[in-house]
Amino acid sequence: MRHGTPCYTFNKDNIEHVIQVKQGRDGFPKKSGVLVTFTDLAFHIRSYGDLTDDELEEVVSFLTERIQTQERTELGQLDRLQNTLHSVSHKDVWMCADHVDHGRSDKLKTALRQYFDEQPEIKDGQVTMLSFAREYGSQDQVSVLEKIQCDNIDGIRADIRQFINTYSSEHTLSGRVIARIFHGIGSPCFPPKVWGRVRRFWRCHLDADFNQLRRIATQEIIQFR
Repeated sequence: MRHGTPCYTFNKDNIEHVIQVKQGRDGFPKKSGVLVTFTDLAFHIRSYGDLTDDELEEVVSFLTERIQTQERTELGQLDRLQNTLHSVSHKDVWMCADHVDHGRSDKLKTALRQYFDEQPEIKDGQVTMLSFAREYGSQDQVSVLEKIQCDNIDGIRADIRQFINTYSSEHTLSGRVIARIFHGIGSPCFPPKVWGRVRRFWRCHLDADFNQLRRIATQEIIQFR
């Protein structure tokens, strides 16, 4: 009892039915007079804070693999889009200026429909690989997933060392941060309007693979410490 008013407990699944009993027959909602108060959590998340070193290593490895899978998948999507557009394009604009190529148009529509209809691969209730990462394997093109070798490793390492020596006292650096700057990718802590003026480093290694830059930068940061 609460101030003379009875207090009832309802099953969560029956609340909607109880409220709808008082709704009007004309289909419009009306006040039912039933007051529902949630006193228990609908859901909760338990986060362990006493993980061992092996458990932490396992978590980090899982997250790293998941991020790399996402990166490979999105690169695969871009590559597939480029190949699709290339397959339905004409060599010169005058070839399609006077008439509509219905065959190529239908081919593009079919490819786009398949693109959006395909679903992620699910295993044990979790996404294992996103939709188009499995599209690779053809032998007639160079896959963007292949590791790109760089011939200027020494120059990259020298630039990374100089960057670390210059900015490590002012900013918290990581391999990914340095790789993003060398590729001209901004972030809230490293906005393009500011770092775009640092032409010595901004977009200075677009010819190098991003993940390779990240690995080299991480190695140099560890050695610097």
